[in-house]
Amino acid sequence: ENTLGGAWLPKDDNYDGEFSFDEFEELVRSGRLTPGTFRAEERWLARFDHRGSWVRGLTTEVDYIAVSDDDYLRDIGTDLYSNGLPEIERSAAVRLRRGGLEASVWAQDIRILQENTLGSYQRLPQVDLSWHDRFGDVPMVFGVDFQYAQFDRDDSLATDRDAVTGDRVHMVPRFTMPLEWGWGWMEATAAWKYTRYTLDPPASLAAALLDASGQPVIDPTTNQVVL
Repeated sequence: ENTLGGAWLPKDDNYDGEFSFDEFEELVRSGRLTPGTFRAEERWLARFDHRGSWVRGLTTEVDYIAVSDDDYLRDIGTDLYSNGLPEIERSAAVRLRRGGLEASVWAQDIRILQENTLGSYQRLPQVDLSWHDRFGDVPMVFGVDFQYAQFDRDDSLATDRDAVTGDRVHMVPRFTMPLEWGWGWMEATAAWKYTRYTLDPPASLAAALLDASGQPVIDPTTNQVVL
C-alpha cells in the first residue's frame, strides 16, 4: 500500500522565502532592512507513506515528508507537532517475523523546524534482533536479544553533552527452563546483559551517569548522554 500526498502554493503572499509580510514590513520600518519589493514565494509539502508485505513474515515501512521551508508548518498549519514544536520525522524499516525470530533494520531522522531550538537527530541505522528456540527434546529454551544503534546529530547549536554522537550495542543471551507440576508452574531464567557505548567526543563523558557495567547511560528518547 502506497499513499502519496502533499500541498502546493504557487505564490504565498505572506512569505518571500525568508520573512513573512509583517516581519518584512517591520524590518523595513525599523531600518534593519533596505526597502524593496516583497516577492511572494512558492511553498509546498510532500508526503509519502508505504506499507508492504512480501514473502511470509517480511514487511517494509516508509514514512517520508518534506517541506519547502522551516516556517511552512507554522504558517500553513498541520498536525506535525511534538511537545508544541513543529517537526518532521522520516523513517524506513524492514521487518522479518518467522517462528521464534523477530528482526528489523530501520532508520529515523527527526528535524525540528524552529530557529535556535535543539532537538534534531538521526538514528542511522538501528538493528533489532530477537530469537528463541528449543533444541530437539531438551526442555530448555535458548534465546537472545540484540540491538545495535548508531545515532548522529548535525546541529550547530549542539555543545557539550548535546553534541555527543556514536553507537550503542546491547545484547542479552538467556536460558529459560519451564517447570510444570499438577498444582502449578514456574520458569527459571539465567541471562547475561552486555551493553557497550562508543561515543564521540569521549571527553563529554566525564560527568556522565554510568550504568551497572560502568558505561554511560543514554536517554533512548533523545539519544543524549545523561549527566
